[in-house]
Amino acid sequence: IICENWMQSNAPVSVGFSGSNPVHIIAIGASAGGGAALRTLFKNVPLQTGFSFVVLVHLQPHEESYLELVLEGGTQLTVSRIQHGEQPKRNHIHVAPPGRWVSLEAGDFVLHPFIRKTMNFTINHFLFSLAQHPPLGCFAAVILCGQLNDGAEGALHVQRAGGVVLVQDPESAEFPSMPESVLLLVELSKSCIVSVEAIPLALAVQLNRCEGLLQTRR
Repeated sequence: IICENWMQSNAPVSVGFSGSNPVHIIAIGASAGGGAALRTLFKNVPLQTGFSFVVLVHLQPHEESYLELVLEGGTQLTVSRIQHGEQPKRNHIHVAPPGRWVSLEAGDFVLHPFIRKTMNFTINHFLFSLAQHPPLGCFAAVILCGQLNDGAEGALHVQRAGGVVLVQDPESAEFPSMPESVLLLVELSKSCIVSVEAIPLALAVQLNRCEGLLQTRR
């Protein structure tokens, strides 16, 4: 695990936040080989984190997705496909639908049709919106295995907007191009390179710090 000293503290980490606090949004991007990585990640996520997970994967415009069914079998969290106009929910996995770009605008999910039928940047599109319209709570970009470089520019924008960036260790990725591309752009001293199994703990540590900062500002 390479996360500066984030994971080395012996202090207890609280991963649950009260219902009165803003929703903390975790955007997770994956491509080739991402199904197995996502199952491993959510297998290690406890039920009451207070986080709202947004899962974005690459699909062809007319390709159907069964990712919700795949994830439901290995997690205690509720899993559903994103609907236009709904809001992120705590302790929930929101899965981007096929054939649509997803953005977060004024706290709501907004669905947009693909502009073209060639390579789409589903992950970047959502991360750009997350950085442009930061939620009231904490937010993070998590990039898992995949080919090409979707998510790299988006992760940079999230980091510059004050969000957390976590990247699957390329050495553990079946297809390392996406995490490697992120690491070429973001500021490494403010990023976390970690195994998939340890991502939930890394998120809890860093967002726990973020939550502390939010509370001091209220």
